[in-house]
Amino acid sequence: MPSRPSNSIRKMVTDAKLRQMLRALPDDHRGYTQEQIAQKVGVAKQTISKIEQSAMMKITEQITRLLKEE
Repeated sequence: MPSRPSNSIRKMVTDAKLRQMLRALPDDHRGYTQEQIAQKVGVAKQTISKIEQSAMMKITEQITRLLKEE
């Protein structure tokens, strides 16, 4: 039966996963406001806000899950 990875290895893996998730975040709308993005795509600003909140909640949940696995 394989042994469990050491805490330092698990931390390195967790850190790498976290860095990968953070790199996937949009880079500050490339200078556009939520209102400008909403106008460009033809939706309400609230729609853009809800999309962003949902994405952040998912990332927060993933980070929490990864930290619990340590």
